[in-house]
Amino acid sequence: MDTARQKLETKDLREWCVRTGEVLNQARDLLDDLNTFPVPNFNTGANLGNSWAAATRAAQALSPSLRPADFMGALSREVAKFPYGSVGIFLASSFAACAEAWGDAPVVRPADLLMAIDAMDRAFKAVSGSDTWEFGLSRLISTVSQQLSELELLTLSQVVDTALVCAQEATIDSADAHGGVGDAGLAGACLIFASLADLAATAEGDAATNVSTVQAMLRDWANRSRIVAESLRHTVPGGEFAATFHFESMDIPTGKLRDSLRAASSEVLVCKILDEIGVGRFVAHVHTPSPLAALPYPHGAVLIQHLGLRPEALEGDEDPLTKLTADFDNVVVLSDFAARQAPLVTPGLLVLSAAPALVETYARAGATVLLGTENPEQICWAWRSIPKGRATLIIPTTPEAREMALTMRDSLDDTDCSDAPVMVADTDDELSAAWLVQSLQGKRFRGAASEQLRDLETTCRDLKASIRVEPLSDHDLDTQIRDLVNDLGSNRELHAVISSENVSTDRMKLQLALAKYADIELVAYYGGQPGPTCIGVRF
Repeated sequence: MDTARQKLETKDLREWCVRTGEVLNQARDLLDDLNTFPVPNFNTGANLGNSWAAATRAAQALSPSLRPADFMGALSREVAKFPYGSVGIFLASSFAACAEAWGDAPVVRPADLLMAIDAMDRAFKAVSGSDTWEFGLSRLISTVSQQLSELELLTLSQVVDTALVCAQEATIDSADAHGGVGDAGLAGACLIFASLADLAATAEGDAATNVSTVQAMLRDWANRSRIVAESLRHTVPGGEFAATFHFESMDIPTGKLRDSLRAASSEVLVCKILDEIGVGRFVAHVHTPSPLAALPYPHGAVLIQHLGLRPEALEGDEDPLTKLTADFDNVVVLSDFAARQAPLVTPGLLVLSAAPALVETYARAGATVLLGTENPEQICWAWRSIPKGRATLIIPTTPEAREMALTMRDSLDDTDCSDAPVMVADTDDELSAAWLVQSLQGKRFRGAASEQLRDLETTCRDLKASIRVEPLSDHDLDTQIRDLVNDLGSNRELHAVISSENVSTDRMKLQLALAKYADIELVAYYGGQPGPTCIGVRF
């Protein structure tokens, strides 16, 4: 930074990016603890740290000779590959706004910073639409823009310090307005602006105390809100999920995409990132009780997480979820990370499903779900996203998925499985998988992982002995129904998972075949899986 000429070069932005990544990593747990509003997810620190880590990796690989706009554009595209949570969406959007504002400028001067703030203000309003004022970060940037417009002479320090003071005031106001707990995204913004302010202060010969001051402020906030936060940690999560996904289009307006998502979602954030040839790559983050119903088609990779549950921190170049979404399209991972409650442990469940309509059922029962499994590597990445220290049961729903799961399990070494043994269930259809997941829902096991594995084996064996599942017969359905009904006890239900190939025909066949059994109820699920419809009974 050349303070005499008041300019920032790409090398300065690169240094700021790396320093900020270190600051956010140090504050990860603190920000998680503060994340109690508006949804007590306790994951803002992890989400912001992981999203910024992607920017840091990109920054370190980019040449300092790039124009600032090109540098920030590259950071935006990298974060947008997989932004973690709503803070990841706002981060990708802020980098893109800087790139738009700076254009061909060879360096960044105070006026360019002001243009970047104004561009961020517009971008954040585009991200959240009519919900702009529900998001603290949108209000913050609007406030910063207004404050800067009232200054006549601007220096780099004035711009950054004004943004920092506004962020600090917004953070305190948020905590005061919500009984001591507030918006952890604003706390993260304080650290980001403080890191940039320290860079400016060092260049100007002043003491770099902004980060330490903000850290002390946030620690004090966390201490004062600890009682409220601890009570919220024990609140039972609601029924909504957070879904993050990509959608590519040349000409669809952002507002139109947001309106289509809003019909089934309580919160919608949409960020549009242009690639090098001008194709719009939308990144969306929504809160919805029906994530698959909310998604437009075709979409790319999706991560869906149960709101209110803190995911395992995933970090570094080998982040399995980042690799999963970067390397494969149309893969869905639903994650419901159950916390360990010593001495009882919830087993890890990983369902390899082919039925889009059932993934929410699996997720609500506590399973991580991989939809459309293509190879053992995908299974391994999904398995590594499950917190360790407990046994994991992989539940396939097709013979092909079971073979891939066995291959993946056999590829693990003793170190991988020392505290997290893996078992593959003897299932190859969606109905057996659904019943197995239901049998394990909420079940907690006592003892070491090896003992948990034996309990899982017992549960699988008991279920297999109590069900009968078959593909729907094309030749003699009446005989098949009669044989299945004869196995029924007091539970007079015949279950079916209808495939995507013959939805109306298969359901009509079943209804006609059951017409002669007045006491038998047909319980049908529209699974949407390829292959035959499966039917079954529980004894």
